[in-house]
Amino acid sequence: GNAELTFIYAQNEGTSIGVKKLVEPFEFSINSSEVDVKSNVQTSMSVTQKDVIITATDTVEVKLEIAFSADVTNESTIKIIRNIKEDESRNVEKFSIIIYYTKAGDTLWNIAKRFGSTVEEIVKINGIEDSNKIMPGEQLFIPR
Repeated sequence: GNAELTFIYAQNEGTSIGVKKLVEPFEFSINSSEVDVKSNVQTSMSVTQKDVIITATDTVEVKLEIAFSADVTNESTIKIIRNIKEDESRNVEKFSIIIYYTKAGDTLWNIAKRFGSTVEEIVKINGIEDSNKIMPGEQLFIPR
């Protein structure tokens, strides 16, 4: 890059103003394993600090701090699954136990019938003392 500097100064014992433009080239590089010839690299830079010092010998020292950033994007190809067909003749595994939360109006007989179980199996696995008393919100394990 180039740092373009413009100096405005007094000349002829302060009776006129002079302007001096200076272009100072600089080079900066970043090494990255993620960059290759197909990479898209966007760079930006900004001056974050500048100091101008006039020395006793009437020379000018300019110190610039430049923030430099690079955004790298890479394209890649991914395989997309197309034309998925579901085999309707496949065997679907049924779970051997179901967790069910009771609702108002439920009975063990209706629950057993709904899930292909028996009242006796539900009572046994859940440790139910009275099969006629279940409360809404109870968690029941339903064996199949």
